[in-house]
Amino acid sequence: MQSHQSRGAGAQLEALVACLLTAGPPRGEQHPERHALVLRQLQSTALCWGREAVPPAALAAESCEAIVGALRLLNEEDCELVWSLRGASHSCAFLALAQTLRAFDEVRDMPAPGQLATIAGLQSPAGLHLNGAQGEVMRFHAESGRFIVRLNSDDPPAEWKKVRPQNLQPVLDPSAASALAAEGARECGRACLEAVADIFDDLLTDMHEDRDELDPCQTFLDVQLSSAMWEALICCTGDGGRQLSGSALLEICGRDVTICTLWARHLFSAHMVAQLVPLPPEEMSRAVARARSLQESFARSYLGLYQPDALWGETPAGLQQAPGDSNNLG
Repeated sequence: MQSHQSRGAGAQLEALVACLLTAGPPRGEQHPERHALVLRQLQSTALCWGREAVPPAALAAESCEAIVGALRLLNEEDCELVWSLRGASHSCAFLALAQTLRAFDEVRDMPAPGQLATIAGLQSPAGLHLNGAQGEVMRFHAESGRFIVRLNSDDPPAEWKKVRPQNLQPVLDPSAASALAAEGARECGRACLEAVADIFDDLLTDMHEDRDELDPCQTFLDVQLSSAMWEALICCTGDGGRQLSGSALLEICGRDVTICTLWARHLFSAHMVAQLVPLPPEEMSRAVARARSLQESFARSYLGLYQPDALWGETPAGLQQAPGDSNNLG
């Protein structure tokens, strides 16, 4: 039986495919080919999610590669989309990323950084001689859907190999297998978001600039996109966003408190937007619960902005109270 995460990942990938088909290929001689390639990757992974009960590491990695490729395509300089289509496409992409990262928690063959793994099953002439070699997994490379492996401890980064997860056999300690799988999932999630960090930053800035606050359609799209971006972000932490302090939120927003506040305004309106869309009662209940969960996790980080160390890095000496002065207000 399929899990809820697997169904959700497949559905969001299909929605992203629909957005890209509507948008069509960007202008330029090379882009139609890239557009077709990204679409094929998305369609292929969406179909696989529909068949898999427990997703293998290979499917999770290929999904990240496809989603990162789609986000890159949507942000090409000559990809001129109206904001409604651009916002909807980005929302689908970040929701697909969030669902994929959630499904990572079910993966049990996901290599983790620091883990030893044996290379196997390579068929290319360049890779055949690597079969049987053992190396250390360094990190996940989201743009290619591969893990970077160091074969020898003294190898420079230029000699590290990029290997697909299906060609890696992790050396497992049965007592630590579950913890390693969870850590591997979180590391892959962080790698995915780091791969599109510049896009994330640009979208936050775009939502802050040139906005018509009286346009309900634009507001709706901004709320949807803000919610999707936050959902993808907290899925990377694996703890519901509890590690995202106020200072971390400020860093994500380029240390611009105004952007933090704008993001908060959109997220704290998510429950009202959810109620504007006519849905069957069961789906409406899930949508409202999702909005509330996102609001609660964001509120924990946002309230941290009211602590001095969020803005200053540490409490300035002049603001530190002397012992016994906790009740001295003036």
